Amino acid sequence: MERAITNRERFVVFGLAALLAYAVLRCVLLAITRAFWFDEIFTSVMAHLSGPTAIWRALQNAVDSNPPGFQLFEWALSRIIHNQELALRLPSILGFCVIVICLFLFVERRNGKTIALCCAALPLITVFFEPYAVEARPYVFVSACVSFALVCYQRAPAIRWMILLGLALAISQSMHYYSVFALVPFGIAELAFTAKNHRVRWPVWLALLVGFLPFIPCWPLLKAFGKYNGAHFWAQESIFSSQTFYSWFFKVPFALGIGVAAASILAILATMRSAPSTKAQDDGMTNARSSETPFEEHVLLIALILLPSIVFIATKVAYGAMTERYVLPAGLGIMIAAGYVLARLERNGVYIFAVFICFVVVFQEARFWQTQAHNRAALVSPAKAVENLVASAPTSNSCSELPIVIPNGQEFLPIAHYASSEYASRLVTLVDVTAAITYSGSDSLDQGLIALRGITPLRAIDYPTFAAEHDRFFLYTNGQSQFDWWPSRLMKEGETMTLVALEGSRKLYLVKLKASPGCENSTK
Repeated sequence: MERAITNRERFVVFGLAALLAYAVLRCVLLAITRAFWFDEIFTSVMAHLSGPTAIWRALQNAVDSNPPGFQLFEWALSRIIHNQELALRLPSILGFCVIVICLFLFVERRNGKTIALCCAALPLITVFFEPYAVEARPYVFVSACVSFALVCYQRAPAIRWMILLGLALAISQSMHYYSVFALVPFGIAELAFTAKNHRVRWPVWLALLVGFLPFIPCWPLLKAFGKYNGAHFWAQESIFSSQTFYSWFFKVPFALGIGVAAASILAILATMRSAPSTKAQDDGMTNARSSETPFEEHVLLIALILLPSIVFIATKVAYGAMTERYVLPAGLGIMIAAGYVLARLERNGVYIFAVFICFVVVFQEARFWQTQAHNRAALVSPAKAVENLVASAPTSNSCSELPIVIPNGQEFLPIAHYASSEYASRLVTLVDVTAAITYSGSDSLDQGLIALRGITPLRAIDYPTFAAEHDRFFLYTNGQSQFDWWPSRLMKEGETMTLVALEGSRKLYLVKLKASPGCENSTK
């Protein structure tokens, strides 16, 4: 039995190392072959400013929604690593690895190495891995800080671990404003400890205070961003939509996502009342220590799972905004809760769960590698399809100097960022805050583009100014977004729109504004 347990432990160590190696390889490959999307362009622009002073000034003008800590981290990496797609996404790649390791350490302490490895593999089938492990935004890195904070709290109130707890929470706060809400589950857990044991663990509370401190100097920046974006920010959620986090996190239907969250909470509650399977302990599948899980640890995990509801209530009271990725650390609680479920299964049950995870990962990754093979592991420029569509239009030669309007700002930024020199000077997006609210219900894109053009050359032009200078232009649309509303507006206002090229959902119009003189042979 001892020999079998030793071999199993070696296999677990090898499995964890292989998991991490694959994750790094896959993430690095995807990082250098995936083009930046809208939000990542903001990160790129901020990372290429002259220095900390310029970054702080840009944040005062509400250019980006993240604190200066994240911006400075990316600014430094952009100067160390030549490939910018990899440099700016490296924090997320490293963050994902930290999440895997910390999940293993947290679960192993209560439920043994085999179950810990199963739980450590769970992030690969969640949004932690795809898409956020390869994104130049702070969400996974923040979750990594919270996962490390969980490991530290598990060892409270040891002073060295409380120092690390405060440091982890402070770093997370310097990366994203909403990480301040990650302090709430820790605070609730510590209140539960105090109520149960009738004593205060001051080192823990000091660590939580240290974690909160970075929020204080950043408050004016957050307030400026909220004031600039106003009441029409795109991320406005209802109590129902806030609960979509669980299905979004695991990429499953809504009902199944809610079921997983409810089952996770019930599993934690059940753990408070019963010990794990004796057979599982005898087989070395779990630790005997699992029956000694402190009450406050259970409370911490339940509060962490309920983080979407906590943030929803807070943002409604404070008239803030919320979207699923702002509460990404909540997924950590669910994956740890899986360890409590597995600890109460017999050995075969644990193996069946492991096989299921392997099957899902293999199926998911087979599609990834097929896509990479099809693209020959090369970066696919989002501008290429637009350039080809324009070139295929019969009017492209006779109107070769006309502006090409990309009305959807989410599409415009990546297309303009990767456009060839031949087309870059012709690409334009239009800005009209009032119309944006009327047609899409949000002015976030227009406000973001206005702020961004204040710190970098950006052809985001106010519509009245553009219309006064250009009576004819090409208009590109794919019609697949609520922010692609300009074709509807132009048709409603009676402007002439002639379809000159079509490829799938992508359309290219030649637009003639009223009383325009025309372009020779433009419709031939």
